[in-house]
Amino acid sequence: MEVLCGNYLEDAPRRRRFPWFRLIAGLLVLAGVAAGYRWPRDWLRVFAGISYKEKDDGSLDNDRYLHVRYNHWWRTRLQSFHFGQLQENHTGVLRERLLLGSGLRLRLWETTPTTFDVGTGVMYEHENLDAARIEDDRAAEERVLRMANLLVINRRLSEDVRLVGVGYIQPRLEDFGDARTLTDLSVLIAVTDQVDLAVRFQWRHDTRPPGGVLPDDFSFTSGFTVSLR
Repeated sequence: MEVLCGNYLEDAPRRRRFPWFRLIAGLLVLAGVAAGYRWPRDWLRVFAGISYKEKDDGSLDNDRYLHVRYNHWWRTRLQSFHFGQLQENHTGVLRERLLLGSGLRLRLWETTPTTFDVGTGVMYEHENLDAARIEDDRAAEERVLRMANLLVINRRLSEDVRLVGVGYIQPRLEDFGDARTLTDLSVLIAVTDQVDLAVRFQWRHDTRPPGGVLPDDFSFTSGFTVSLR
C-alpha cells in the first residue's frame, strides 16, 4: 500500500472536503478489508479500512482509507502497476489525501523460496491539512508530483507461511530533499486456499513533516486477506 506518513493523527475540528469519498468508503469499508482477483496476466486488489478509537483525553480518533491497485504482466518478469488512494481523517492534521500513480516493476531475482523485485514510477499527490494545527508556514493544501519507487522481497518460510517485505521511497520530483518512505513487513499465514491471516509492521518516515508533527510513525496491525482466481 501507498499509505505514507499517516502520522498526522491529532485532535482537530471537523472540516468537510471530498464529499464523494464518504459515499465510496461507506459502501466498501466495514472495519478492514483486503480483497483481490487474479487473471492469468492481471491482478486487481482493493484495500480499505476504518478505525474509531478513543484516545486518553476522551477524544475520538477517526481514520479511513480506500486503496485500489491494478497490476498487468507484460512479460514473466516485467509488470506495470497503477494505483489510486483516498484517505480521510476527521480529527487529525492530515484531513484528506488523494494519490494517483503508475509505474513499472521488474523481477531481478527468483529462486524457489525467494523473489526480489524493484519498481519505479510517478504519482500525483493532493493533500489537505488543518491549517489551525500547523505550527510552521507550510501551506494547508498541496498538489505535488513524486517518484514512486519500491523494493519487494517475498520469501516462503514454509508451505503455509510467507514473509513479504516492501520498501517505498517517494521523493518530490522538484526537490529530492522532500521524501517519504514506508517500510512494510508482513507475515502471511494461509488459512484456506483463498484466505490468509496477515500480521503487519509498518514504519513511516517524512523528511519534512508539517510543523508540530513527528517525522516517524510506527504501527502494528493484523487482519485477513481474500484472494480469488
